[in-house]
Amino acid sequence: AAFQDDGTGERLMIKLMRGIGLAKRDSGNDRTSDPFVELHYGKLIQTSEIKHNTLNPHWDQLFEFKYNPDDRKLLIKIWDDDKLGRDSMGQAEVHISSSLRED
Repeated sequence: AAFQDDGTGERLMIKLMRGIGLAKRDSGNDRTSDPFVELHYGKLIQTSEIKHNTLNPHWDQLFEFKYNPDDRKLLIKIWDDDKLGRDSMGQAEVHISSSLRED
């Protein structure tokens, strides 16, 4: 995570890299998952690409949120995509510190 100011206000930049050894949620012989991630910051939600049939997904995606100093946490939810909906694979909460700013 990092802060950036492009003249229109500070932005919180989040780079989603990869998952390692995620849970098997799909049925069938291959017993893998189709993981994707939701990033929740304040009232905003952004979603990653779905990575099919893997327990070790590589996203390498950059997400950008307008920074609000009152929003001090980033909630990361991992889901398995299914034809009939989605299954939770876990979540984590990250405290956003102003010390991430690049001066």
